[in-house]
Amino acid sequence: MLILETDRLQLSELRPSDDGFNVELLNSPGFLANIGDRGVRTPPAARR
Repeated sequence: MLILETDRLQLSELRPSDDGFNVELLNSPGFLANIGDRGVRTPPAARR
């Protein structure tokens, strides 16, 4: 579901197909160093 759209941005709700990306993002070195470990290691955990 699209929430907001501008000329340069589309913001939508997360979908189950985003789970793999979210796992990768939440475990990237930059995210861990600057934001912290959220304990998300699997797609089902990302969905929760």
